[in-house]
Amino acid sequence: MVIGNSTPLKGIVLAGRAKANADAGIMIAARKCGYGSNTNRFSKALQSACADTGIETQALSNLIAEQQRLAEQEKTNPVAVVGWRR
Repeated sequence: MVIGNSTPLKGIVLAGRAKANADAGIMIAARKCGYGSNTNRFSKALQSACADTGIETQALSNLIAEQQRLAEQEKTNPVAVVGWRR
């Protein structure tokens, strides 16, 4: 069971929680950071948090890249299950 925040995290708190959950993938990280299944909103907030705080790690970059791959998959195959991991 994945437990998340009811209020979306922001800033350094978002970056820290996202980094701590990066290995679980974007779907779980978004949920645990209070963004539910809205990975697009989560990714944008994470990018903003990284820019505002100057934090940039490979784990956070991987989450953002994962969202970009999902968005591209939706464009090329709109009936695909978003968030499905191989």
